[in-house]
Parts: sequence; C-alpha cells; structure tokens
Amino acid sequence: MIGSHAQWGKSTPWEESIRVPFIIGRVGGSYNMRTGKTDAVINHVDIAPTSLGLCGIPIPEYMVGHDYSAHCIKSGDPEFKGLPKTGEEPDSAFLQQIPRKHHAHSVNRAWRGVIMRDGWKYVCTPGNDWLLFNTADDPYEQANYVYDGVYQKQKERLHERLARWIDETGDEFDMPDIGLDK
Repeated sequence: MIGSHAQWGKSTPWEESIRVPFIIGRVGGSYNMRTGKTDAVINHVDIAPTSLGLCGIPIPEYMVGHDYSAHCIKSGDPEFKGLPKTGEEPDSAFLQQIPRKHHAHSVNRAWRGVIMRDGWKYVCTPGNDWLLFNTADDPYEQANYVYDGVYQKQKERLHERLARWIDETGDEFDMPDIGLDK
C-alpha cells in the first residue's frame, strides 16, 4: 500500500492491494494468443482451471474456480473451445483476510468483501459493515458510501452477494445486520 489510505501492508481491501492484474503470456505474444483486457474479476481459485484450459487439459469436475482461458486462445488453436461467454462468468470476486494482521499501519481485523464486475465493492469486519465504494466512478476510493442511505439498495445487493460467497465457501464469518429492506 506504500502509505495509501494510511496503510503499509498488502492485506487490505483497497484497490492498491487487491486489484492485481492477471497477465497471461505465451511464447510469440500476440501472434500466438488473443490479446486485450476484460472486466472479469478473478479469484485465486480461478488460476488453476484457467491454466489447465490454456493447455487444453480437461478441468476436473471437483475443481473450484472458473476457466478464463477463452479470453486468450485463438480460434485456430487446438485448445480453442469457443469465444468467452462473459454472461456465464462469475459476477464478482470474494475477498478475505482471515487472521488478524498485527502489523503497524495495516488493518488489524479479519474482514470479508466482494468486488463486482460493475466496480462496486463492499467490505465488512465481524459484525460491522465497513466500506462501500464504486470503483468505476471513484477509482481512488475517496467516497465511502457504506453509511449513506442513498446507497442502501446498492449496499443490500452487495451484502447479499457477500453472504452467498460466505455460504458457498463454508466460511463462518459474522456478517453485520444492515437492516435489509424486504
């Protein structure tokens, strides 16, 4: 973080720490692969299936994660299985810091968060909602909307998606009560 948001460690939910480019290269560069960028949000569990897909190796059914290799493989390659189906790709990435980090100038709490393809990000500490940013409009995360009632519906959407991630992964994180309007 190098001091951004008064943080020095990398175990934080701000963009400087989590928005790491996932760059794939092949010998021969653009001559041997499709190039470009995507708005896909990738979790660490997506690296293995994507790597297998790039090699044309079938992905075991038990393996978690999404195969993003279709973004890179050219139509003439033997590994080609079709163009990317972005509508079938994950809508979000799950963010988490499980243990507390007892480092100076870092977040000294466990936290969970979600970043959506549309740029919205929501982060909680145990029993407390903490951050809500629209990184598409505010890439430097200067406006935290978590307690702004104008953004309650947006917060509820992200809260529900984060709760699903927590449930899907078997996490036992203590989600806050944000007064969901039903």
